[in-house]
Amino acid sequence: MLEKKLHDWLNNEASEADIEALKADAENASYMKISEVAKEFTAPAWNPNDHYANLQMRLQQEQHPKNRMRWIAGIAATIAIVAISYFFLATKDTAIRTQIAQKETITLPDESLVRLNAESSIRFNEKDWNSDRSLSLEGEAFFDVAKGETFTVETPSGSVEVVGTEFNVHARATHFSVSCYEGLVRVVYADTIVNIPAGEAIQVVGGRLSTLNNKGNTAPSWLQDESSFEAASFAVVIAELQRQYPVQIQTPTIINKQFTGSFPHNNLEVALRSVCEPLGLSFDIDGEHVTIYAAAKQ
Repeated sequence: MLEKKLHDWLNNEASEADIEALKADAENASYMKISEVAKEFTAPAWNPNDHYANLQMRLQQEQHPKNRMRWIAGIAATIAIVAISYFFLATKDTAIRTQIAQKETITLPDESLVRLNAESSIRFNEKDWNSDRSLSLEGEAFFDVAKGETFTVETPSGSVEVVGTEFNVHARATHFSVSCYEGLVRVVYADTIVNIPAGEAIQVVGGRLSTLNNKGNTAPSWLQDESSFEAASFAVVIAELQRQYPVQIQTPTIINKQFTGSFPHNNLEVALRSVCEPLGLSFDIDGEHVTIYAAAKQ
């Protein structure tokens, strides 16, 4: 009975007597309170066009900061790539290295010539060459320098400065020497500065610098495929043999001798004989392996 009266009340069809009866029942009175509160709420008017416009505006507001940040990040990345590329292009050096039994002639940007001996390398900055004529050398090279500003050769042992001249630099682990064939060469070694005129040379062995007479020579012998030595240690000679020929040389007994003479670069057997016979030594060749030993006494 009360359900019928509640139904009528919700549809505004209940009489005053029915309403009083419903209020008297606790459960139905709660329903009536909920219904009265719900009547206070009204749904906003629905306009599809306005709703779509508001949605578009919100999406644009959310995407605009993201797109702007992406644009800024893209510009920053492009600037970084250009800057890094310029740095490497501006500072990247040209490096040239020769292998065993190989010689190479290089023309520098100012038309100066460099002739690299075997197992040697140079490095220079071609872009800045006109304002800074300098290069680094490891090994041995002959230089024919064009006239101009100061020309500098940096080596692990010391530096050589010239203006326009012909000279040879030998800079290896245990040996440093500079020979001047034309003009004037200035050598800086440790705290010592030495000026070398044409026809003279300096060498550093064991940390000691000495001056040599180079008159009568117009170029280093290795340019004619021959290595020459004057009172050189046997170890230095063997090391040069292994640069000019693709062989491994073994000396079972350390030979404490000095060598004055030369050997060719085009015949291994002749080269070994040129070195060994004056020192009373013999040798065996087995492919790419050479063994040097004391010759038997006769």
